[in-house]
Amino acid sequence: MAMDETSLLISTNDQRPLTVRRQDIASLEVSAGRQRSAIQGTVIGAIAGILLLQSSVRDQCAGNDTACYTDRSRATVDGLVGGAIWGAGIGALIKRDRWMAVPVESVRLSVAPSRGRGVRLSLSFAW
Repeated sequence: MAMDETSLLISTNDQRPLTVRRQDIASLEVSAGRQRSAIQGTVIGAIAGILLLQSSVRDQCAGNDTACYTDRSRATVDGLVGGAIWGAGIGALIKRDRWMAVPVESVRLSVAPSRGRGVRLSLSFAW
């Protein structure tokens, strides 16, 4: 909303305006976009699927290892594929913001008159 040599007056949506001293600004981060987590979800889902199906087969095949070899192999493949599909789907739906730190020394703040009424607060930085 306003700025002078020592402080910034910031407007928030749900509260009264907030005054921040410029010397109290220790760091600044800018948004670098959003990313989805499909690959991470695929890996986590595949591991979870294998562990889940392997534990169910292990309970059924407690005594006879040779007869359960095929069941364990099938459970591994089914868990891998099924878990990977579920994980990829869930990971594709989840978005994360990526933030990048900007050195405070390279930040410049300025106030200029705007067209019409009021003033314009400008923030510029280089990295």
